[in-house]
Amino acid sequence: VFVIVGLVLTGRLFVLQVKNGEAYEERSAQNHLEHTTIFADRGIVYDRNGLEIAWNDLNPGGDYALRLYATTSGLSHISGYIKYPAKDKQGIYYEYAFTPKGGVEEYFNEVLAGTNGLKITETDAHGTVQSESVLTPPRDGNNIFLSIDRRVTERLHQAIASTAAEREFVGGAGVIVDIHTGEILALTSYPEFDSNVMTASQDKERIRGFLGDKGNAFLNRAIGGQFIPGAIM
Repeated sequence: VFVIVGLVLTGRLFVLQVKNGEAYEERSAQNHLEHTTIFADRGIVYDRNGLEIAWNDLNPGGDYALRLYATTSGLSHISGYIKYPAKDKQGIYYEYAFTPKGGVEEYFNEVLAGTNGLKITETDAHGTVQSESVLTPPRDGNNIFLSIDRRVTERLHQAIASTAAEREFVGGAGVIVDIHTGEILALTSYPEFDSNVMTASQDKERIRGFLGDKGNAFLNRAIGGQFIPGAIM
């Protein structure tokens, strides 16, 4: 029995390696192994009451989740925005990380970013997927809670914007601090950009408008402006 089994296995090895070896070698050479990055989701940013300031949304057919921001006015300088990983003309990524631009996106990037995963895909000469395997699963970023109150920030920004329009000021800023804890409840600067527009990077006209704003929409006057000391209200 063992002799018979040995002869069968030997014959099979002969067929695979000698008789059909060249064909299998050619087939193997035509197969292609592709390593694909699995993008980690960024952490969610909440205000002190659990209201979302920045979060992720499904992107059907995309490689990563879309980053969205609250449309509440006055929050852009707090949240900042991101740039998605860049591709070349062939659609191949040459950047594998979200680039944070200002605000908590940049300041807390190491907390929010997470770690990308890796997937290996085997395709044949016709591009048909033969197998897929996740080598390293992605680890999503951590969520953070800010001391900021989204609704208070909105009201403060609206008050500053209306005063600036009434008095013909170029811009303004305001901060509300809890005197008992030192927590920042509201911090806003006027004028501001739109984090959703800057992140999507599709509306070129509006982006040019932000860049050319005479009030310098990207200047966070609350922390980056230089003003003459005055009375505290």
